Amino acid sequence: MPRQPRSKPDDATKLLAEAMGLIADEGWHRFSFSALSRRSGVPLDRVYAVFPCRHAILKTLGGKANEAMLASAVPDLLEQPAKDRLFELLMSRLDALKPYKDGVRALVAAARRDPVIGLTAACNAERTIAWVMDAAGLERRSLRGLATSRALGLVALQVGRVWLDDDADDLPKTMAELDKRLAQIERFPGWTLRAGEMPSPPVAEADEVPQAPVM
Repeated sequence: MPRQPRSKPDDATKLLAEAMGLIADEGWHRFSFSALSRRSGVPLDRVYAVFPCRHAILKTLGGKANEAMLASAVPDLLEQPAKDRLFELLMSRLDALKPYKDGVRALVAAARRDPVIGLTAACNAERTIAWVMDAAGLERRSLRGLATSRALGLVALQVGRVWLDDDADDLPKTMAELDKRLAQIERFPGWTLRAGEMPSPPVAEADEVPQAPVM
């Protein structure tokens, strides 16, 4: 008899929602997989199949947000100015994180005492920006592309702080902050988005495709 799969396709979605809810309610340091199993009704072995360690929760959260972001990268997106492309992509990512905002707040608070959270998020944020630039059709391998990448990383950090305190449904403060920050780096000498722009999206080679980010 063939072995049964240890997790179901919908386990990851369900467990992510329950895990972020548990983190919001109990905090990162009080989180346990046994509590997640009881809360979700998913057996502990299937919890392990989805989340073999606590930081796998961060990877799944980041992956879900980036899938939503990249789903917004429709062909018409490349016909827009670079600033508008980046705005659409980054806002789509934040929209996807809205259901988990209370849990994200708890993670940000826990990062002050758990440097592994901050380190994991920082390392994977760089890969997220690589995906953003790729989807937006921006060249990222030149010195100017690298400068734009670093600037976008700072933008994401600053906008994320505003997003955490922006509880309005349409996120007006977040959108205003993102628009302002993108306009700033577009004007900055040497870091202009136009300088790193390509006429068509870059095609990454198989071994150069950025890995799925954590957050």
